[in-house]
Amino acid sequence: MVRPDSLTADQTADLLRALWNESGAHYALLQINDLGAVESLVVSPALCRLLGLPEDAVEVELLDTAARARLRDWLAGAGGPRGDACLALSLVPGLALSELDVVLRQLPESPGLILLTALARPPATLPDALAAVDRHMPGFIYELEMSPDEVLRVRFVSRAVEPVLGIAADALSRDAHCLLDLIHPEDRDRFMRQLQEQVETLRAGELCFRVYHAQSGGLRWIEWIGEPQRRIDGTVSWVGFANDVTDRVEMQSRLRQLAHYDRLTALPNRRLSLELTQQALELAQRENRSLPLLYLDLEGFKAISDRFGQAAGDELLRELARRMMTVLRASDVLGRVGTDEFVILLPNTDAPADAQRVADKLRAAIAEPMRLSVAGVLEVSVSIGIAWFPEQAKDLTELVRQADRGRFQDRRRHDRLAARPSDGDERTHGG
Repeated sequence: MVRPDSLTADQTADLLRALWNESGAHYALLQINDLGAVESLVVSPALCRLLGLPEDAVEVELLDTAARARLRDWLAGAGGPRGDACLALSLVPGLALSELDVVLRQLPESPGLILLTALARPPATLPDALAAVDRHMPGFIYELEMSPDEVLRVRFVSRAVEPVLGIAADALSRDAHCLLDLIHPEDRDRFMRQLQEQVETLRAGELCFRVYHAQSGGLRWIEWIGEPQRRIDGTVSWVGFANDVTDRVEMQSRLRQLAHYDRLTALPNRRLSLELTQQALELAQRENRSLPLLYLDLEGFKAISDRFGQAAGDELLRELARRMMTVLRASDVLGRVGTDEFVILLPNTDAPADAQRVADKLRAAIAEPMRLSVAGVLEVSVSIGIAWFPEQAKDLTELVRQADRGRFQDRRRHDRLAARPSDGDERTHGG
């Protein structure tokens, strides 16, 4: 049996030729002769097809003058080649597909023999093709790459990038950090994390982040879509497109606002209020803590609306919400769940006396005379019920029911009209 380290150059070439005939890999075996010249001993059929050479080509001149010089520099560097080298070399001078990423590996068992593995780059006409496509789609097309040491480079970006980001395509191609500098500080780390995840998984993804327009300074939302591919040297490249989706994001935000917030008071509506309460109950259960829920009802609201009109009623509710917000903490949740009904969630409140103190402050703030543009000065009152989880209720439905029951009990204790006169101004009585 012939040992690998005893193979001659010709034997090695014959062995590789037999293997490569059944392979689709882009390989070539190079030899450095005694004079330092580079000779091609064998070229795989797949590489011949890629380069437009006859599939039985042997001893062809693969490297042009510049490529041979770079190869000699690699061989001579630091006492000889160490490990693999990934170079961009021009193969077969004059060929349309002239530049390839190649990996060079010196065979330790056969000094003087070098295995060349070629990776085809996009054709030289790709920028023109992308530019043609770019004219018929929103946003801009890009090719981005990240080296194994996480250095970003923009290999191609269409001219449509300028109206989107406010920066010229050539400036972005020279320095990829121009893009990172435009990304909102709160989104920059997330953008890099998501890119790194795609480097690890090679799964196509969609990123959405904010940028500052380089010319206007305005904040814009960018949708960034790309498919990652890994090259043999570990570099990952993305080809994709990006688009300004600010209008869409703002529309979605408005739709979410309409779906989850009360149009009149801008407070969470019934749906969102109950969702937030349910989440708070689950957290309280995990932490083995109590949680109070307040249910508040404005007395005599219908009478005020009937007498002074809907505009007065709307103004009253907005002022009511504003006053309650001044009493509550930022962590508290205030929501409107009915025409004149509100719920208040007090997280991190364990003592009944503390919840009652908040209720008393709310009652006092609301009882202060309100000057409305339509109805003049009004004094109104509220009834407030308090229920505790888990002492009075084990789930959301029962907790709301218990708080509502407490509200009716409070109304009976404070049997008075919702609006009443005070000295010196016109006053209104509600029924």
